Amino acid sequence: MKNAFRVLFISCSKRYELLLKKMVALIFQVSQLLQLRSYSWKFNRETSKNLVGEDGPEWMALLYLPFATVRLLKPTMTNQS
Repeated sequence: MKNAFRVLFISCSKRYELLLKKMVALIFQVSQLLQLRSYSWKFNRETSKNLVGEDGPEWMALLYLPFATVRLLKPTMTNQS
């Protein structure tokens, strides 16, 4: 009888271990998603600042043009910009 309880305990603990690993993985994925959303929010906030100023129409046009065309119009612009 002791062996049966021991086997049951081991099998349950393995299930809980797998469940715990899945939960940790899920928490990690959620934290990464929230961090990505935070970066996206910061980027959108900066972009909207540029779009509402004097150069707003120019920035809006640059967003929709291919990068090679933008380089022709604004040679000082780099990939990082």
